[in-house]
Amino acid sequence: MADFSRPELAISSPSGKKRRVLGEIQNTDHSFVKPMMINHGKKSLGVDHPRMDTISPKRKQSRPTGIPEPSSSSSSELVKVVSESNRRASQIPAPQVHTRKSDIHSKLASFKHRLDQGSKIIPDGKQEEGWNANESNQQNEDLSTRISLNQNLDNQAKDLQNRLYDLEQDNDDLRRLYKKLKHKILDIGAEIDILERKLRFKTDSTEKNLSNKRTLFEIDLQALKQKYDDEFNETKFQLEEEVKLSVEYKDELLSNEIESLKIEKERLQTALSDVKSEKQKRIKQENEALLKEVDDYLEVKTTQVENVASVYESRNNELETILDEVNAIQNKVKSKNQENDHLQKKIDEIEYNYNNFDDLKSQLLLNLKALETDLDEIRKENDQWELKYDDLKKIHNHSVEKIQNYNNHRRILENSIMDHEGKLRVYIKIPTSIAVSNDCEFSLNDRLFHFNKVFPNDISDHELIKEYTCLIKNTISNTNVSLILLGEQDSKSIITKTLLSSFDTFTERISSFKDKSWSFRFYLQSVRIDDNNCSDLLNSEKIISHSKFAVSLSELNSTKIEITNSIQLTQTLNNIYNSEYPIAYWINIDAQNNSKLKSFENDLIIIDLTGQTLKNQLRILSEDHIIDGPISKFVNYAYCHSKCLHISHLQSIDSDTEGLLRVFEIINATDTPYKRK
Repeated sequence: MADFSRPELAISSPSGKKRRVLGEIQNTDHSFVKPMMINHGKKSLGVDHPRMDTISPKRKQSRPTGIPEPSSSSSSELVKVVSESNRRASQIPAPQVHTRKSDIHSKLASFKHRLDQGSKIIPDGKQEEGWNANESNQQNEDLSTRISLNQNLDNQAKDLQNRLYDLEQDNDDLRRLYKKLKHKILDIGAEIDILERKLRFKTDSTEKNLSNKRTLFEIDLQALKQKYDDEFNETKFQLEEEVKLSVEYKDELLSNEIESLKIEKERLQTALSDVKSEKQKRIKQENEALLKEVDDYLEVKTTQVENVASVYESRNNELETILDEVNAIQNKVKSKNQENDHLQKKIDEIEYNYNNFDDLKSQLLLNLKALETDLDEIRKENDQWELKYDDLKKIHNHSVEKIQNYNNHRRILENSIMDHEGKLRVYIKIPTSIAVSNDCEFSLNDRLFHFNKVFPNDISDHELIKEYTCLIKNTISNTNVSLILLGEQDSKSIITKTLLSSFDTFTERISSFKDKSWSFRFYLQSVRIDDNNCSDLLNSEKIISHSKFAVSLSELNSTKIEITNSIQLTQTLNNIYNSEYPIAYWINIDAQNNSKLKSFENDLIIIDLTGQTLKNQLRILSEDHIIDGPISKFVNYAYCHSKCLHISHLQSIDSDTEGLLRVFEIINATDTPYKRK
């Protein structure tokens, strides 16, 4: 008989995982009873217990049974009933503790105790042997039952462990798939955002272009309508005046004379009718007599004329044929005479040349040699002059190039120095009567004035524009630039040239960019600045609000016209007329980089104050001129939100000019609050 005092001989001790799983099954823990469904065709765990096989969903669909599936609410009760029935069938006492190891040890201890008590009873004879045999059979049956139960439990634990491992693997796969889908959703969302931004940008640009073209069309249509309405009204007014005058015109003398003439006309008509009737009767009688005589005379003459006409026609035909022949012969004779004269001249010329051939040949050869020598000398001189011209041209071009390079470097250096100083800039054109000390100073009435640049009065607009081209180039580098035109000058020419030169400079600068992913758009805007209002000069002088204008020109809701070439810009500027009120022109630069999702927007603004008197200009620029008007807002914008340059052209010197120069000195010494972005 086996020694059952050692628990490891009665039943093999399961591993840690098996003990934990078996303990959970014996203690009716419901962690494996809850239904767990997995997608992608995996098996699902529904209600499970030690003696119930799982059925796959495919098998359930292929072979439906009449047994209803247990609901999730009744699964725990079903597991309890099945577990209790299995325990009673295997004759295992109810568990007292919640661990599998302690349960087995308690069972083995109770079994050993019963064996020890049985070994103390010693029966007599056959009764003792029968009792021992029954007891040993009973013990063997209990042992085989326990071994088979342990094997079943081990198999079920392995099955559950394998299922748990499969579920963990499926859970990991689902987590990885969830992360991949999450990343893919984020990528798709980013692409959708980029496409939405592109679509929004294209939509906005298309709407802007459409609105600009519609505005231009409406401006042209309004101008034509106004023109034809004026012509129609003027013509209508003239015709109405003429009709009114013609209707109202009355002359009494003329009307009396007309009445008398009408009476005289009636009298003469009656007399004429009487005389006419008498004359008609007499003429009729005489006419009848004459007709008879004429008929008789005509009959005789008609026969004679017919005879003569037939003879005349025949002779005339003969004459025409003869004249045609004579004309043909005369033409032939004339042509022959001309040919003979031409041939005779040629013959005479040939005879003369033949007789004097040697002399002519020698003379022509001498003339040819003289001409060849003269030609060679002229060619040599020409070659020498061409070499000298080429050398001088090279020297001149080199000198011009050096001067241009020097001027360019000088302008770049001066612009950098002005940027470093951070002051408001002032350029002055002074009359020729004033002595200039250098390009930055001049003296007037024993006083020395110092500015950024001082130019003579005869400097051209082209050279003047070159002096501040370096400043204008900053606009394409994310910087606002303002030009304030002052003094006494015709500003329309220099404004047009400045804007055209700036546009050409922008396009040239953009073409030299290494990063070709940037796209630039240029828009022209212009407003007239009255005392209290702003008028849109590109939209029929429509009044626009300036109450919100403080920091950016985009706060003014004025019309924008996209500029694509210099010709369009020139035509648009020519349609804007000069005014005694200040006018502001500005080019808005809209830069976009879709690949890097970057953008910036800058303005080049020109404020024209030359239509104002010098006193008004002094009043606008003076420090004590503090009002909340539109012109002050534009000047404050130029000072505070851009690099500002004052350009003044002084044609004469008086008290107002000296006051303006003193204000310019104060401005030139003022630090600009605008800093580079």
